[in-house]
Amino acid sequence: MSKKQIDKMLFLEGLFYGFSGIVFGIIFSFIILYLLCSIAIQTDLYLFNLPFNDIIYAIILVYTVILIAMVSAKRKIKNQNIIDDIRIDNI
Repeated sequence: MSKKQIDKMLFLEGLFYGFSGIVFGIIFSFIILYLLCSIAIQTDLYLFNLPFNDIIYAIILVYTVILIAMVSAKRKIKNQNIIDDIRIDNI
């Protein structure tokens, strides 16, 4: 693989993992939020509403962490010889 292909693979992998993590995280957080709010509604202390701003902040934070991980992985791959690593693994 060329350097450009490796960079594209890391980028697409990061997008896929970030998107899947966000989707599952939002689904589970909505379920938990709804259950907690349904308990609070029974006591007339809280009305159910979705925290859209917090969701957007979480999405930005997730993709920032993924971007940092991708840059770190690119640096690590750039500094190592893949052929030598394969030879060491086969021995």
